[in-house]
Amino acid sequence: MAGEKFLIHGGMRLEGQIAVSGGKNAAVAIIPAALLGSSPSVIENLPDIEDVHVLIEMLRALGARVEFNGSVMRVDPTTVDSYAPPAHLAQRMRASYYLAPVLLGIFMRAEVPMPGGCNIGTRAIDQTIKGMTTLGARVDTLGGVIDVKSDSLLGAEVYLDCPSVGATVNTMLTAVSATGTTIIYNAAKEPHIVDLANFLNSMGARVMGAGTSIIRIRGGRPLHGSNYTIIPDQIETGTLMIAAAATGGDVIITGAIPTHMEALSAKLLEMGVYIREEDDLIHVRSNGRLRAISVKTQGYPGFPTDLQQPMTALLTVSTGSSVVTENIFDSRFKYVSELERMGARIRVIDNTAIIEGVRERAEKGKLCFGTIDSWLVWRFTRGGAHVTDVSNASRTMLFNIHTQQWDDDLLDLFGIPRAILPEVKASSEVYCDTATTLFSTKIPISGIAGDQQAALFGQLCVEQGMSKTTYGTGCFVMMNTGNRPVFSKNGMLTTIAWKIGEQITYALEGSVFVGGAAIQWLRDGLEIVRSAHETEELALSVADSDGVYFVPALTGLGAPYWDQYARGLLVGLTRGTTRAHIVRAALEGIAFEVYDVIRAMEHDATRRSTEMKVDGGAVANNFLMQFQSDLTRGGVVRPKILETTAMGAAYLAGLAVGFWRDTEEIGRYAEVERRFEPEMPQSEAERRIERWHEAVGRAGGWAKDD
Repeated sequence: MAGEKFLIHGGMRLEGQIAVSGGKNAAVAIIPAALLGSSPSVIENLPDIEDVHVLIEMLRALGARVEFNGSVMRVDPTTVDSYAPPAHLAQRMRASYYLAPVLLGIFMRAEVPMPGGCNIGTRAIDQTIKGMTTLGARVDTLGGVIDVKSDSLLGAEVYLDCPSVGATVNTMLTAVSATGTTIIYNAAKEPHIVDLANFLNSMGARVMGAGTSIIRIRGGRPLHGSNYTIIPDQIETGTLMIAAAATGGDVIITGAIPTHMEALSAKLLEMGVYIREEDDLIHVRSNGRLRAISVKTQGYPGFPTDLQQPMTALLTVSTGSSVVTENIFDSRFKYVSELERMGARIRVIDNTAIIEGVRERAEKGKLCFGTIDSWLVWRFTRGGAHVTDVSNASRTMLFNIHTQQWDDDLLDLFGIPRAILPEVKASSEVYCDTATTLFSTKIPISGIAGDQQAALFGQLCVEQGMSKTTYGTGCFVMMNTGNRPVFSKNGMLTTIAWKIGEQITYALEGSVFVGGAAIQWLRDGLEIVRSAHETEELALSVADSDGVYFVPALTGLGAPYWDQYARGLLVGLTRGTTRAHIVRAALEGIAFEVYDVIRAMEHDATRRSTEMKVDGGAVANNFLMQFQSDLTRGGVVRPKILETTAMGAAYLAGLAVGFWRDTEEIGRYAEVERRFEPEMPQSEAERRIERWHEAVGRAGGWAKDD
């Protein structure tokens, strides 16, 4: 794992079904134990993790023959010829010292470097040494090596000072090679202790009482190889359960053993999480409203120390103050500083962490939540202002676009405290000044707008009925509907465009999922073009698409169809079809999608759009723009400056500080690079639109049965 990193995109609700891997703690004990057999063993359901691969290297270094396919391992111990695993391998994992009693049983001698593992505090091996010496071994740990020797091993009574998992495992592995009966008192009860006992018994050993505090082993019996399947991982299961609860998720975990998770399940139930258990299944569902609790780590069947960290992270999003007490290790709160960097409030006193849940802090107004613009203002002002504008607020789906206030019913429904939300202001006004620690002088922040709303204003679509389309990876069509909202019956989104002074402007928006992404697919997926720039030349190299239609429903269809089951369709192919026809059909498919959105908007707004302004990377394609004009039967206007979103934000800011008097003055600076007018006969355009709709009908619902 050294040098690796995980990039996590958060904020997603976890849903679905997932199978648990085999148990890591069981695997690292059972794999060394396989060397005690007189014949090969096959171990199934192993996790494909670094510790397993390190053990494979160590076993091979000792002379064993090992095969592993990612979940099944075959260990042949008959060729083992060394009692000293390499130090550089042993120090990469904690469980390497399980090899000491195994090699002692084979050679009456073992030299195993002191184990490595995570830095979570003192993890002494004195109880392991106590168990081995009680059974007749001589142990020396000088020089960083566990040097174990014995003339003969004899069963005895071993009293552990604490129920140590490592000491229990090592004493069990020593005892199976000792003559007579060994009794371990105060033994650990963890599921992987039971699993190790079951594996040893399958090899011919006699281990009784595993899972209780007293384990009896009749040693000295000849052991043979075994075929064995290890238990599922208790900690992985618990981590998945906690992740489902933390994200307000709905997750079914299969291949688990619910009885192993009783301590965690009890705590999650106490927090208000729904838990359903069947034979090998655990269903976890949470509404995200979690109560604060207290947790104390203990040996099994108590709350496991290995789940203390994810549980602490979960408690940071609960309501109220929680207390976590670590009773197993003395330095297991080192991760807390990283949670604090992410905004958590945690106090650590000795072996106890006190976590102030974010919901409690939110209700006290100690947390802020908002869109990216509100975060930027917060950062620019060093926390001096927590604001947004009406256009961004309207896109949260928590804002009432009629009253222009956060909607109390929606906030109650989702359990969102009003105190964490930004103050909603107009799109053009002086909100605040930047902090002088960022710039040499204070700069007024005076313009905020959402992405597409800013582009609409940047295109100066300031009159009712004016519209623009942004051609990016997807396509986004927006129409100014004036000072009253228009409620769509055709799959459009009603939103606030902007607010200047006391004047509010509304808009309709329709989103096309796949626009320029279709050209990317031609380039990267089909590899029939080298770059987007050559698509125009290819499209113009043929008279038409020769009856080929491409429905770019590569991720379903957006407005106005909203069909998540639709899939991409390329129809009308013949032996005469060339890549030029396919490229042309792809460009036409983008224009057809935009046409459908525009017509839906026109029906909603009960007015015809005679002109559409365009921006985005794909508008550089003259063929696409001309074909769009042919379909819509109106002008398509391409400005000289295509970064209209930035222009819109700048226009709004400039109006607020008086740099421009009004939009009429701004309009004097707007320059048109090219205007496209319909050239195709209307009858031909209508024929092609009709055929396009036939193709869309065939693409719809394609993946519904999947």
